[in-house]
Amino acid sequence: GLVNDSGSIIVEPEYKEIKNIGNNYKNGYITINQEGKYGVISATKKQTLENQYEEIAQTYLGQYYLIKQEGKQKLVDSKGNTVIEEGFDEIKSETSNGVIFVKENLYGEINKTGEITIEAKYQDLKEAKDGTYIAKQNDKYGIIDQAQNEKLPFNYTGITYNEEANLYLADDETYKTSIIDDKFNIKATGILSEINIEKSYIRMRIGNEYKYFNLKGEEKSNT
Repeated sequence: GLVNDSGSIIVEPEYKEIKNIGNNYKNGYITINQEGKYGVISATKKQTLENQYEEIAQTYLGQYYLIKQEGKQKLVDSKGNTVIEEGFDEIKSETSNGVIFVKENLYGEINKTGEITIEAKYQDLKEAKDGTYIAKQNDKYGIIDQAQNEKLPFNYTGITYNEEANLYLADDETYKTSIIDDKFNIKATGILSEINIEKSYIRMRIGNEYKYFNLKGEEKSNT
């Protein structure tokens, strides 16, 4: 079973195993009964999916779940209705428009009606913010939009999106990092030393000196 930190029972002690959905238990619980059947209980103690599935993935997909039934993977909603059941080998994450899927080891996006919105031709694909994706092609990273227009060229060894600062940090082959704003303008390039969200600054070594930038990518003094 499962109790919260105040001792209140969330899930009765009647299951063989309980797993989290996503990175923590706040997204709900996958329960496995004595017959080995999988179901879902929400964080509010509601039985979302009955224990009737062969498997339920721990991947967090919002109000959708990746299940296996009769040996076949399907994406179902919180009522158990099938949303997508073909066209993918694996589903990786939810996006604002659908889900990231994998087909023959290449990544794309498919919406909740089964329509492919981004062709599966990337080595990796993650939504950074609504309608903007960090993609990998020919072993290099770039940024594309929903229409697969290239917003940042595929020139980087890695790109991360810092949500708090609303900035992209792109690494190149010389181990330097570029600060890129949400309009895809490069604000500075150097060796990244520190990102301090609490105090709203970024510290970089550029040439022989350290320089400071605010979270808009504007250079500031160290005071």
